[in-house]
Amino acid sequence: MMSQQKEGTKWKMLDIHTHCLPTMDDGAKNTEESKRMLRDSFSQGVEICVATPHCIIHSQVDIIGFIDKRSIKYRELDEELRKDKFGYPKLKLGAEVYLDNDISKYDNLKNLCIGDSSYMLLEIPHHIKMTLLSEWIYNLSLKGIKPIIAHIDRYNNWKEIISEIDNEKTVYQVNASRFLSFYGRIFISNFLKYKDCFIVSSDMHNMSSRRCNMRKAYEKAFKIYGNSADNMFGNEAKKIIKG
Repeated sequence: MMSQQKEGTKWKMLDIHTHCLPTMDDGAKNTEESKRMLRDSFSQGVEICVATPHCIIHSQVDIIGFIDKRSIKYRELDEELRKDKFGYPKLKLGAEVYLDNDISKYDNLKNLCIGDSSYMLLEIPHHIKMTLLSEWIYNLSLKGIKPIIAHIDRYNNWKEIISEIDNEKTVYQVNASRFLSFYGRIFISNFLKYKDCFIVSSDMHNMSSRRCNMRKAYEKAFKIYGNSADNMFGNEAKKIIKG
């Protein structure tokens, strides 16, 4: 297992949306960048990171190929982290699945969920018809899959999405960067009028333009929402990691 969070760290956050596996997608370009990203995340107080590479499925072969490649990249990274003296978050596996078709017809979907849970991180095409979105997510539910809508803050029609698919099993993820901009905080304020909770994740891809910023986001969230920030940055995600 990878290095665990050190005692006494002020922040104990979980990050369920990251692109930290090397050369897997448009995230970390190599193992060294993966290590830097994870060290930075750990230094900010993140105790668990879920690697969620982009996953596009148009056949059963796509799922098998994705799982095989992800396993290889995870082993490569794990071997390097074991050699290192630095602290790192625990790493769990998942996927950011692009929902551009009815993937419920394929096998091995459970392997795309976060860790041992039944929760799947889903990226929605911007121009998808709401009737199709509702149908495809319902079909996934028949397979026991619970949806996490990735970066709901990116969608101009987020109210329509919520209206169409929302139920007690639907989870919404918001990127941490939204807390660091004026308009992002306006979105969060508006979103909380419709839903009383969501999960904040970094969606980190690199160490430059899209790095982990969970600590700064948490500090801003705590100033605005107090102890509710602990739910956004950890407690709600723990329900998924354990479930």
